[in-house]
Amino acid sequence: MKKGVSPLIASVLTLAFVITIFVVVTNFVQSDVVDETIDKTTSKLERQLDCNSIDIRVVNACVDSLDEASSVGVNLDNFGEDVSNVVIRVLNDNGDLGVADFSSENPVSAPNRILKKNNLLDLNEKVKTPSLVEVYAKSTSESLCEKSKVIIDKIEKC
Repeated sequence: MKKGVSPLIASVLTLAFVITIFVVVTNFVQSDVVDETIDKTTSKLERQLDCNSIDIRVVNACVDSLDEASSVGVNLDNFGEDVSNVVIRVLNDNGDLGVADFSSENPVSAPNRILKKNNLLDLNEKVKTPSLVEVYAKSTSESLCEKSKVIIDKIEKC
């Protein structure tokens, strides 16, 4: 009579071993990959929600010189969530770009004026013959909100 493990018991033990390995690998992958994906999705969703609640309106815009702008002013009103950071871009037909950042220590709540055009902001680059002003609000996560973009194509001299 031979002594040893019967083929049925060997099959059951092999199957149990494979299932155990599968469970361990699945838990590792799930905790590593799925949690990372959930974190990324959550942060994107938070940025989207921040941007959806922003409602800024530009009444008018001006630059210090229509020949070569080095500073910009806008009348900017807030009708949505509190806003404390705004980016103003001045462009010309050649694609030249000057940028001014505005930050307020205290967020401006609605309905209030965020900026007055007599408070000129310096551009990082001079822009010859400016033709367009774009205004973007920044969300609380410091990313630009494309949905909040306001374009002004009638620029006057301050």
